[in-house]
Parts: sequence; structure tokens; C-alpha cells
Amino acid sequence: MGSFSILNNVSAINGQHQLNINNINLNRTLQRMSSGMRINTGADDAAGLQIADSLRANVYALNQATRNANDGLSFLQIADGALQEMTNMLTRMVTLASQAANEPIDATGRRALDNEFQQIQQEIARLAVQANFNGTQIFDEKRVFDKTLDLFVGDLSGHSNRITEGINSISVAIGYIRVKADAPVYIQDPSDTSGNTPAKDSVKTALKVAGFGETKIMKDGVEVHVSLGSTHLLTHSEAAKALESIRLSLNEIADMRGAIGAGMNRLQAATSVMQTQARNTLAAESAIRDANMAEEITNLTKFQILAQTGIAALAHANANSQIVLSLLQ
Repeated sequence: MGSFSILNNVSAINGQHQLNINNINLNRTLQRMSSGMRINTGADDAAGLQIADSLRANVYALNQATRNANDGLSFLQIADGALQEMTNMLTRMVTLASQAANEPIDATGRRALDNEFQQIQQEIARLAVQANFNGTQIFDEKRVFDKTLDLFVGDLSGHSNRITEGINSISVAIGYIRVKADAPVYIQDPSDTSGNTPAKDSVKTALKVAGFGETKIMKDGVEVHVSLGSTHLLTHSEAAKALESIRLSLNEIADMRGAIGAGMNRLQAATSVMQTQARNTLAAESAIRDANMAEEITNLTKFQILAQTGIAALAHANANSQIVLSLLQ
């Protein structure tokens, strides 16, 4: 007699239950279609949400690391360009010194050559001080970093608080160009860690401490200085000595440019790797988080039909209760 009950229409209750389920699924499908994402809340896929969020954070970290590498590349390009200009000026100094070393040149001619020679030195000194990246000095020993430029190129899997070691950082040797009164310009050898004063026991041992403009050697216990700052072209013998100082300076700049160039190549390779990694990580996140629109459109059609049929079935279930009235006739 349960089928003739008017207090509890079980068929209508079942129809309402199924209609509610279809309505929830229809709303979820519409939300996925409108957002483009399969996971909109933790209830959609808790484990997938955690993985997708971690992958997304990694993408942001890799994108920032790529910008870090590009900033470092720009820094090195400025440094390399400044060193190129110094090389050009030193090459001009070679011409001037070679001409002044020729004994037939008179004193007036040497003074003219020396005047340009000194002006070039001053310009090299100015360039060494003024060369900067966004206000950060490139060659000055007073800059905030040491002889190497450390660039963070890691992601969430690395130790972000240890950027000066490990695979999550890149160190590029830069070196210093110093400017001081008695020797206007010189470059400290990046590989040297002994300071500017040779060891006391370096008797009869040539020890190059600085290359650009100044070298200090120990010869028979006497410290000998060779410096562009004290070099002039006023005599043919001094002009000949200047050529050796210029040669040392050119060699030091070539060494620095070699280290900088190697760093530039490394940064370009690191940038390419990080861009590829970020792209693949983004694809992995997309596979977890993004909605399959073809599937969702199919679901939309299915749940719309189920909603319509559910409403029709509920109407029929409600109509069944009216059959009881026929018993009263």
C-alpha cells in the first residue's frame, strides 16, 4: 500500500534527490567552463590542487630566475663594453708610446704625445669609476659585491637562502679596476687573493699582484713598481718602458673579458634551460588544473538533458498521488 501513500511520495523524493545531484553537477560544469579550470576549489581535487599550486609557484620562480639571469647578462654586457673601450684606448696608447719611443722625435713632439697619453689615462680612470648598472658600480672595489657577481637562478626545490653556492646560483668573475692617487688606474687580478703587497719571502721571485697599470715584483729583495700612473712619454726610454705596462694592461683586460664572456655564455645557456623548464612545468600544471573543454561541453549537454528529464519525472511522481482521489468516486 506504500505506493498509494499521500504522506510520503517516495517516487517524488527520489526524483528530487536525483534532480539535486544533476543540478550540482550542472553548476560544477558551468563553473569549469566559465573559469577554464577543472579545479576551482579544494573540493574538486585536493591532491591535484596541491600539486598544481606547487607547479605554478615553480613557474613563477623560474620566470623570475630568468629575469635575474637577463639582468646579470645586461650587467656583463655593460662591463664588456666598457672593457672594449678601454682596450681601444690602450691600443691608441700603444701607438703614442711607439711613436714617442722613436729617438728622432723632439721634446715638443713628445710633450704633445704625452699630453694625449695622459688624457687617455684619465679617461680610462673616469670610465672605471663611472661604469655602472642601474647605479651599481661595475669595476669599483667599493661595490656591494666582491670579485664575483652572484645571480640566483633557482626554483622552489633549491635552498633560496644559500645563493652563493650550489646549482641554484651562478658566479661570474668580474674583478676590480681601482683608481688611486699615485697610480690612477689598475686592475686587480681576479685570481689573486694575496692583496696588493707581495709576500716577504718572495725574494728574486716575480709576483704579479695587479695587471692594469701597476705590477709589483720582488727582485733581490727590493719591491719594484711598474705603473701607468707614473709612466710618461717625455723621453724615448720612458716611452719604451710604457709599452711593457700597456702590454700587461691589455693582457689583464683580455683575461677579464674572457671571464666575463664565459659568464655571458653560461647565463645565456641557463636562460634557455630555465625557459624550457618553465614551459614544461606550466604544461604539467595545465594538465592537472585546466578543464578539458570538450569533456565539459559533453557533460553540459548530458546534465541539461538529465535536469529536464528529472523535472518531468518529478512532475509525474507528484501526479501519481492524485490517483488516490479516484478511490473516492
